[in-house]
Amino acid sequence: MKNRTGPALILILIITALAAVACAPAPASPSQTLPNDGAGPTQPPTPGPAPEPGDVVVAAPIESVEIIIAESFPPQYFLQIKSGLPNGCVQFDEYVVTRSDAEIDVKVTNTEPADKTVICTMEYRTVDSNIALGTDFEGGR
Repeated sequence: MKNRTGPALILILIITALAAVACAPAPASPSQTLPNDGAGPTQPPTPGPAPEPGDVVVAAPIESVEIIIAESFPPQYFLQIKSGLPNGCVQFDEYVVTRSDAEIDVKVTNTEPADKTVICTMEYRTVDSNIALGTDFEGGR
């Protein structure tokens, strides 16, 4: 049975975490940032390997989400997501970040064989994704 927490719960966790740590600095110095054009951060998808013919795209199980605030001026915000690969046939697909005002939506997907009779190794692996969210956040919001 699959655990389908859904993107809504992930979004609530992200917004709650942003509100909780918007003013608290954390020692971090991520190596990648995105330019900020004032319209909020948008980030191109970061695809994994090309899906094999016969694979389908599925939502990735999310193991953990952490907000990192770089000690810079202005503060830079990053999202660290650990997503799961439930068996040996599942591969990381991509993440897509969209933002509308103070709402940030992050969608993480995997690919898996469409044929449910394919035999896969029972190994649970994880993928770490570090996502730049930008700098234009209002404290406490």
